[in-house]
Amino acid sequence: MSYLFKAGRITYGIGLIAYGVLQIYYKDFRRSIVPAWPGWMHTIIPVYIIGGLLILAGLLISGVLPVQKSTLRNVLLAAGGFFLLCFVCFHVPLNLFVSSNSPIHLGVWVDSLKALAFCGGALILVSVLPSDRTNNNSFLFLAGRIFFSTTIILFGVSHFYYIDFVSPMVPRWIGMPVFWTQFAGTALIASGTFIILNIASRPVALLQALMIFSWLIVLHIPRAIENPAANNGNEIASAFDALLFTGVALLVAYRRSKYFKSVV
Repeated sequence: MSYLFKAGRITYGIGLIAYGVLQIYYKDFRRSIVPAWPGWMHTIIPVYIIGGLLILAGLLISGVLPVQKSTLRNVLLAAGGFFLLCFVCFHVPLNLFVSSNSPIHLGVWVDSLKALAFCGGALILVSVLPSDRTNNNSFLFLAGRIFFSTTIILFGVSHFYYIDFVSPMVPRWIGMPVFWTQFAGTALIASGTFIILNIASRPVALLQALMIFSWLIVLHIPRAIENPAANNGNEIASAFDALLFTGVALLVAYRRSKYFKSVV
């Protein structure tokens, strides 16, 4: 089962590298990291510095650059803390107090929820590191799966709330766009809930990973190829979101595997 750990680690790291590259290329933050507010953050120096740090962190986390386990743990904790800080200090105040859009609309939280999921993924990865036998291992996994699964559940709800927006994304050759939109929403809500409650979380996480990865292949990659420059590379970023989310789900499955229990 160690392949689950390796796959999750690599895909999470690749996701961070992609975000750093896109950020530097377009000379601005991805909105799922730092939203439009505060304006003073959107200057070239912080954009390039944080973009470079994301690339470095991704190279270390993915294993492209060799690193000691203790250093990797610190990198992951720093990444998780950074994404949580962005969520709490930038996304939440923007949506609640600054934005003209009502915070009751789920759509305004999409980018914010991605930041929360990125944080959750980092915490889950820390909790499954082979050398991590600390007392807070279980707490990190609990916090990580709550953060990640909260995003998954609310994304599932959005499939119903914004069905007229989501259903046209279903490729025509698949057919029945409304049915598949509702099916996907139900699957996201159910899988996120089961993982939070630790109900059959290993098979559920594996199925979740398979589902999200299938979307990467049939939906996100074709859309990224068709229109790569749209909204400063938003379709490309969405493809890497799906890859990163797939990896986090695999890490949840690994954490619940007999192999993980035997090595820790």
